Amino acid sequence: MSRIEIDRETVVRLYEAGKSLETIAEAVGVSAYTVSARLTEWGVPRRTRQQSGRLNPVPTPGGRPSDAPAMVHRSPWRRSERKSSRLRCTDCVDLAAERQRARARRDWPTVNACEVRLREHNEQAHPQRRKTEL
Repeated sequence: MSRIEIDRETVVRLYEAGKSLETIAEAVGVSAYTVSARLTEWGVPRRTRQQSGRLNPVPTPGGRPSDAPAMVHRSPWRRSERKSSRLRCTDCVDLAAERQRARARRDWPTVNACEVRLREHNEQAHPQRRKTEL
């Protein structure tokens, strides 16, 4: 398997100009994975999700890009890692994770506090949920 040679200056210039990996890959004729691997290999600092959101602002309904930096949207629902892969409320997931970490530390007062907060959250946010699903 031969190594594909790509122009380092072009890739780095496009990346620093705020172009996405997919856009750069299309421009130089390789996959986005190859661009990502080369940037890592060359020691180019990678953008965080927040930085890439600022570089690619979300368009407003009028069709013009917003002047404000784009916010990273966090959905109130998260896909479960379980086999059922149902959507779970992020607050429930966060509270359950906090409870689990407290159990691992054997911090029983925190475990009890988490269970109370989780029960209160479920009563307020999910009145249709059965009590056995806690």
